[in-house]
Amino acid sequence: MIGIEIAGVMRSVRLWTPSLLPSRRRFCREPKLQIPLPVRFVGVRIDKIEAALALGHVSVAEKEIVALRIQIAVFTPMSVAIREAQAQVAHCYEEALWQPLTAEHIAFLRQAIQPLFGVVSQADCKAMRWSPAGM
Repeated sequence: MIGIEIAGVMRSVRLWTPSLLPSRRRFCREPKLQIPLPVRFVGVRIDKIEAALALGHVSVAEKEIVALRIQIAVFTPMSVAIREAQAQVAHCYEEALWQPLTAEHIAFLRQAIQPLFGVVSQADCKAMRWSPAGM
């Protein structure tokens, strides 16, 4: 610290050396992992199905299962990611996956099908509106 007299008042001025400069790292934030909106939306739908089955609300679960099956049915076949996962998507068309929907089937939906919704276009995303009915 160096003292400087300005207008009769002694002021202290701190001289910064490179070793004393405040670290910029604490001000820079790491970017958070951003999950695409359709992927989050399908995750919430799967959570809702799982919770409805656990609480015994079969009608709510059936309604959400129908909505999820419709969303899976409108996958864009032009997408490379969908083409590569065609076997997994084809498994979703089998009735055995949905009746009865077990914990293993829900895990399959989360691990194999939910990430595929990252390729949903913006127009399809707008069609996937969340409706609070049946909550």
